[in-house]
Amino acid sequence: MTDHMPLQEDAELVEQVLQGNREAFGVLVERYTPMVKGIVIRSTPPDHAPDVMQEVFLQAFQSLPSLRTPEKFKSWLYGTAFRVTKHFMRREGIRRTDPLEAHPAPIDSAARPEQVVLSQELHIHIERAFTILPERQAVAVSLYVQGLSYQAIGEQMGVGRIVVHGLLRRGLSTLRKELKSWL
Repeated sequence: MTDHMPLQEDAELVEQVLQGNREAFGVLVERYTPMVKGIVIRSTPPDHAPDVMQEVFLQAFQSLPSLRTPEKFKSWLYGTAFRVTKHFMRREGIRRTDPLEAHPAPIDSAARPEQVVLSQELHIHIERAFTILPERQAVAVSLYVQGLSYQAIGEQMGVGRIVVHGLLRRGLSTLRKELKSWL
């Protein structure tokens, strides 16, 4: 958050943007970058994520006048991020058919070859298991893995801590079941 702009409600910031205050949009971008990043990295190869994130915020800025309920900015941006990501992938002809190519597992140069292969195979299985999660669970788990607290995840997704707990419980349980043979 910028030092000279106090914490403000989304609706107030949206109104300021609509009145021409671009700095207010910068506050919204800073506030919601973690949420958008969680959505984008779930679907795009890492080298495309910054472009997609920029496109999400550009689209949001351009479409802001169509937002009928400024109090629901977070939910609206969440939907915008999903639509822009899906459109970007289609437009660029990018298909995530090989999870290892999309998000390669880090390779330890000191590891034995069989350890590298096992690590890569596990990475593939994790990515495949992740794709079966419903979107909200996947976003919650992505944000959790990035180190966000339940409260921060709830703020980014526009839900309460109890909902976050449920999304994470179900999402992580599904991942455990899918990866049981690997854990």
